[in-house]
Formats: sequence, C-alpha cells, structure tokens
Amino acid sequence: MKRTPKTIIRKLIIVGSLALTAVVLSLLKLIPYVSEYVFSRGISRAYAYVVSAITKHLPFSLYEVLLTALILTAVVLILKWVFLISKRRDFYFFKSVLNTLIVVLTLFCVYTATAGMAYYREPLPIPQYSGEVLDGAEFEQMMLYYLEDFRYVSDMVKRDENGLVKQPFDFNGLNQKLKEEYNRLGTFDGYLSSFTPPVKNIFFSTFMSYQRISGIAVAYTGEANINRHIPANNKVLTMAHELAHIKGVMNENEANMLSYYLTITSSDIYIRYAGYMRTMPRLMSAAYYTVDKETYNRLYDLYPQEAMEELNAEYSFWAKYDSVIDKVSSFFNDIYLKFSGDPRGVESYRDIGQVDKQVDPESGEIEYAIIEYSPLQKLYIQLYCDAL
Repeated sequence: MKRTPKTIIRKLIIVGSLALTAVVLSLLKLIPYVSEYVFSRGISRAYAYVVSAITKHLPFSLYEVLLTALILTAVVLILKWVFLISKRRDFYFFKSVLNTLIVVLTLFCVYTATAGMAYYREPLPIPQYSGEVLDGAEFEQMMLYYLEDFRYVSDMVKRDENGLVKQPFDFNGLNQKLKEEYNRLGTFDGYLSSFTPPVKNIFFSTFMSYQRISGIAVAYTGEANINRHIPANNKVLTMAHELAHIKGVMNENEANMLSYYLTITSSDIYIRYAGYMRTMPRLMSAAYYTVDKETYNRLYDLYPQEAMEELNAEYSFWAKYDSVIDKVSSFFNDIYLKFSGDPRGVESYRDIGQVDKQVDPESGEIEYAIIEYSPLQKLYIQLYCDAL
C-alpha cells in the first residue's frame, strides 16, 4: 500500500464512524424500551442464539483460544510499535495504531449491542418478599421449615472419605441437569432466552483460580465457561450463574439470584443441597438479628454439620490461591462492571440487606434490627410464604 494521505484519511473515517456508532449505542442503552425489547429480547438474543448454536459443537472453549491469540497478538503489536518508533517510521506506526483502534472500536460496538444492553434491563422477575419484617416466632418457623429440608438432603447425598459430596453425574450429566432445571423455570414471560447451551471447561483453569474466578460468560462467542478445578457444589452454582448471563441476565447479583432460585427449588437432592450449602448462611444471618439467643442456638444446632464443614473446605480451596493476581483481577473487574453500567462494581456480587444498630443507653448492649432483607433473604421468605 502506498504511503499516501488517502490511506490515513480512509482509516480515520472508519475510526470516526465506529466511534460515532459506539456513542449512539451507548445512548440507546439508556432508553429502557430499547435496551429491553429491541436489544436484550431481540438483537442481542438472536446473536447469542446463532453464535451459541455454532460454538456449542466445539469440544473446547473458543473464548479461551481467542483470548490466547489476543494476548500473543498484543505482545507482537507492542514489539512492532517499539520497532517502528525506534526506526522513526511514523507513517507505518500511525497506520498500525489506526488499525488497532478499528479493531477495538468494532469489538466495543459488538459488545454493547450484545451484552452491554442487558445491564440496563428491567429487574429480574423472580419471587421477592415485600411485606413487613417477620417477628421472632415467624422467622423461627420459617427456619425450621428450611432446616428440615436442608438436613434431609444433607443426609441423603453420598459423600467421599473426606465428607465431600460425590455427585452421581459427570460434567456432561451436570450440563444436562442444569438444562432441564432451566427448562423447568421457563423464560419468565420472555425475560430469559429459552436456549441453554452447554457450559465449557477452561483448560488454563489454574490461572483462573489465582484470579479467584469461578467462571466467565462471553457474549462474543455465546459461551458459558467455568474453572474446571473448583469444588463440586461450587461448580453447580457457577454453571447456573454463567448460564444466566448467556440467557440475558448480566447483573451479577441477579445472575446469583437466578442460580440460587434454580438450585433451592430443584427436586434433585444434589442440586438442592448445593444451593442450600451456599445460601443458608445468609438466612442464618437474618435469624441472628431476629430471634433471641436461645432460639438462635437451637437453630444453629439443627444446621447440618457436614454442610458447614464442606463449605469451610470450599473456603480452604480458595485460600490456597491468595495472591496479588487476585487483587489485580478484582480491580479490573470492578472497572469493567462500573463501565458496563453497574455502579456497585464488584460489590454487586454481594447479597446485602439493611440492619440497624443501636446501643441501649441503660445496659450499654448493642441491639440489632433488620430494616430491609437482602434479595436472597427476600427470595427465601417469599418461597416459604408461597408454600404455606
């Protein structure tokens, strides 16, 4: 190609056009109807369906292959730029920068049109309690209801010599199970996509462990991917969570909530146990602020000891990978989530309620009172109310 201003001008026009498209898309996602019905339920869903229908047949994660290629390309590109600058070949350097901008802006536009819009959707329509705060007696009865079932599934599941659950299905079997569970939930009147692709294992999962990443969903390739080294029960929740993203739920807390709803309402004891093991501590936390100390101790004694030990084993698994890599990964994930439209960033993974703290002026004792339940606690309470 000749070194003419026309070459640069053409590329500048392309860059400008893509930048304008990016701005228009960023403004369109602020319009509720457009983000919900034109993109999330329309264009974005159609793209995810077509791409997932292709990539699901690949025995590997296309995302992982492309990411590896991207990293290698970035290294080569940096070396190329250093070379061009050192040789003062300004024209070729500027042209390379423009080519890179074209690729970056194209990827940004595709991301915004596929995944970015879903951050501005209407709230996920799953059961949420909206009544008054329960009194101690009411909360105790609810806890007894759930603890009875939790103890039942904990006793029924098979365990290995270390007390960890031995699930009766392999990875493909779990994929099929979760597909059936999502079919059971349905689409919530079209809120979720009806298409459920298989989740894929990441080959370089050890690096994900050091980043404290259990899984990742990628809109570009329509794939839900997980860290193949994570514990079995963690795998159930993570796969359900990443599938929620592919089905149109991008908000992290809502993806968590959908995975919790799917698991704790399942008829499969292994799926339900995985849900209880991860979520029941949040219900116990609400009990601590609601019932008296004697009642709480009685409820605590009913909590399945095996499940508590297994959850501690999960914490121990992740503790092995504590490193600066995790902090760097969390920092960039926080930026990504806030840039995508979630102002809470990585805090959006947390299930947060509102608890009032007061000090008794006479005794000096600290008293707590729940002002608002967390989303997970609201889910549990509403399911209990529906079961009565």
